Amino acid sequence: MTLLLYCVINLATTSINYKKYKVTGILDLLDSDLGKSIIAGVIDSTGNDSNKTSSVLTMALPVLMKAMERNAKTPERAAGLMNALSGKHDGSILDNLDGLFGGGVKDALKQDGAGILSHILGSKQQGVEQIIGQKAGLDASSVANILKVSAPILMRFLQNKLKNRI
Repeated sequence: MTLLLYCVINLATTSINYKKYKVTGILDLLDSDLGKSIIAGVIDSTGNDSNKTSSVLTMALPVLMKAMERNAKTPERAAGLMNALSGKHDGSILDNLDGLFGGGVKDALKQDGAGILSHILGSKQQGVEQIIGQKAGLDASSVANILKVSAPILMRFLQNKLKNRI
């Protein structure tokens, strides 16, 4: 299980076709039509500048992926991540972005995102938010809000990778 999860995380840089979208990897996701919808939704839900939000996501998603990869190297943490990916992070969130972002992001999603970030980054979370904020020109709390909204989307992206074993 650890090896499979490790491979799926590493494969997040390879090409997939998801519905009508062709997505090469996690950063290419941001340049795709799907990614542009995600960025627009994150902007609407957080109220941050589009360039700064894109910058935060471009810096943060690889950091989160690397942290997940590191976590997946221990059997206990890999099992926890695998349980999360096979449970509520089933990939369906990517099927209905309008529903996700329409009328504002629900608090439950942000709470889910906060939990994901806590598991992935642990005690390094505030430091990551501060560094990314400095580089993107945003305060750490704005970065935290962007990450809380994007973390569940990242998990669903990985779940799709795991499901498709690409």
